[in-house]
Amino acid sequence: MKLTELTVTGNPAKANPRPVTDALQTLSGGGSIRVTVLTDEGVSGSADIGFGRIAGAYRTLTALVEHELRPLVLGADPSYVREIRRKMLTETEYHGSSGITMFGIAAVDTALWDCLGRSMGVPCWKLWGRANRIIKAYAMVGWLNYSDAEV
Repeated sequence: MKLTELTVTGNPAKANPRPVTDALQTLSGGGSIRVTVLTDEGVSGSADIGFGRIAGAYRTLTALVEHELRPLVLGADPSYVREIRRKMLTETEYHGSSGITMFGIAAVDTALWDCLGRSMGVPCWKLWGRANRIIKAYAMVGWLNYSDAEV
């Protein structure tokens, strides 16, 4: 099985008239991208990555995935997800494999895992191995500009 297509679609977010704010940032809404991969056997996988801020980020990320990451994916065997991820990290090392670049790598990586799981007829958690029967709830922070009732 070989990867024959990788498409990326950018989706801008509507401006939030009342953005979420915490002590470090304002999440005004930046948009998202969807990455979809397709194999020569008709199996596909997809992933969505969203941004809480930076209005033009989805355009920047769309270009990065289309022009820098796509060539590394096409023709590869999707069962080598970790090898493809390593190639993406190596390719982006010169300008930095962090920040917005890591958003792109994560989107492609997630789409590849989705494709692999679909090709085997199992959810990704079965590919990775389950660690727990239940997942405990986790709360990160409260939003400073929302009242308790709004949260």
